[in-house]
Amino acid sequence: MSVVAAVPAPEPESDPKAAVRENEKKWGKTLMDAGWTCIPSTIILRQRALGLDPVDMNIVLVIAAHWWKSSQLAFPSKKLIADTIGKDPTTVRRRLAKLEKDGMIERILRPQPGGATTPTSTG
Repeated sequence: MSVVAAVPAPEPESDPKAAVRENEKKWGKTLMDAGWTCIPSTIILRQRALGLDPVDMNIVLVIAAHWWKSSQLAFPSKKLIADTIGKDPTTVRRRLAKLEKDGMIERILRPQPGGATTPTSTG
């Protein structure tokens, strides 16, 4: 996802484990142990200015939750996204096309066994 930050980025933590401990204080160890996702605050705080409605935002969050390393693209299925956010897969398909058209995501075809391809979404 390409986003121009409207606010300066916070200084990186010198000790990543200290940041996790701080998050545990806010959210609790049980939730942090269940998994967490890093997302730039600008996407959350400027979602309206970015043209993201609540459904689009939920789709972006599901994609982000599946994208841990820049070198490993996210590949949640449309069905998984739809089930996660409680929408019809047709709605998700339409919204992904809009997010791609608006430059918010890029869908890349990933090879499947037998020569077929499946779209992969990246931010």
